Amino acid sequence: MPIVFLAPLESQYQEGLEKLWDNSYIGEAMCNTGQGVRAARQCVVNLERCIYATYMSTASVLLRQARANAGLSCTALAARAGVPTSTVSRIEADAMDPTVVMLTRVMAAAGCRLELNFARVAPAPNLADLTSAWIEGSPDWTRFRALIDWTAQHPERITEVIADRPARCGSPMLSALMASVADKLADDHGLRRSRWTAAVPPLDREWTPPGTPRMIGKARANTPAQLRARNIVLAEHDLWRHVA
Repeated sequence: MPIVFLAPLESQYQEGLEKLWDNSYIGEAMCNTGQGVRAARQCVVNLERCIYATYMSTASVLLRQARANAGLSCTALAARAGVPTSTVSRIEADAMDPTVVMLTRVMAAAGCRLELNFARVAPAPNLADLTSAWIEGSPDWTRFRALIDWTAQHPERITEVIADRPARCGSPMLSALMASVADKLADDHGLRRSRWTAAVPPLDREWTPPGTPRMIGKARANTPAQLRARNIVLAEHDLWRHVA
């Protein structure tokens, strides 16, 4: 998971961080000497001046936080960075995706250094792998729910999940279900639909889950549009378990 670490530029803050993690130094700081107590307090202050961000953070969030910590207006920060005020405003409004060079520049003007750390991430599940998710004449709902649950935890990787075209399988229902799920995941997150889903036709006959007419009617009323478009009746909460 890539981590962004924004540390104050001044060397004293870096020194404070190093000392805080030094157990022997902490031991000294716990002594009743005024110098040790002041140093320990300074370390804590230095930590509070740092900004941490995960892969979920955006440039707009980071810049707003850094500018607020520096007590600068957009105009003042832009002047320090030597860029138009509109550049700072657009980044903070998430209307501009700055390059690393530009983000580094404006963050430095706010008194922070941008450091990027990249680490390998586990591969995303692939919707196309669910061509084998068929048990005794019906979809393997457990596998579908597991994939959808994963996308709820990792929305930034949905494009990877739905990108590949599934191989042909012997079940029109399964093909229609995979395409419907891909379309809904894309629509729910404002992403472009995968091209392969457009080639998957609706079922010739409506598929409904087992149940009484009343149960099926209730499921039909709560079926997402993407599934209805392919003649599948299935209440949204039956697959998207985070939906109340």
